[in-house]
Amino acid sequence: MDLKTLKEKHPELVEAMKGEFSSQSKASAEVSEKVAVIEKQVGDIAELTSKVAELTGSNKELVKEIAILGENAASALANGIMVNAISESDIPEKLHGKAKATMPSFNSFVSEGEKFEKGSDSVVKFTEAVSAEVKSWEASLPSTVGHRVGASDAKDDGEAAEGSDVAFGQEIARMVSPVIRSDG
Repeated sequence: MDLKTLKEKHPELVEAMKGEFSSQSKASAEVSEKVAVIEKQVGDIAELTSKVAELTGSNKELVKEIAILGENAASALANGIMVNAISESDIPEKLHGKAKATMPSFNSFVSEGEKFEKGSDSVVKFTEAVSAEVKSWEASLPSTVGHRVGASDAKDDGEAAEGSDVAFGQEIARMVSPVIRSDG
């Protein structure tokens, strides 16, 4: 039986089949649309996943750079505290490098989770330790180191008291020789 004969003998059956095919066709179109939407969403997810991975890598680099900058800032602050304390002291300029080398490390004053920045407890404690070390250096120096020969040391004719330069040099040599020997 062909379609023409079927239409003539059973028109209700042909109409039912048309309705069935139409609804199946409509459902197929809806499924196709949903599949297209899902495929687009899967593509969007893949793209977003790629961007998340890229941003995570960038974030790690930024975190590392911030940590390095923070450490450099802390180190610069500690160095400034030491240099300032030493330069304001009576320690001779020739000994500033040696004195700085004996200063404590600022890292030993920083508590877990604390930042080494102005006003923090770690900076206050570090500054106190540096001051104590500077005072120790100053106490170890002879009384003439870092000071000019006073008027009481001068003769009436304006010349320095005899032997004061020699005594001064000997005192410096006595104090510096243990430091020089320890450097090898």
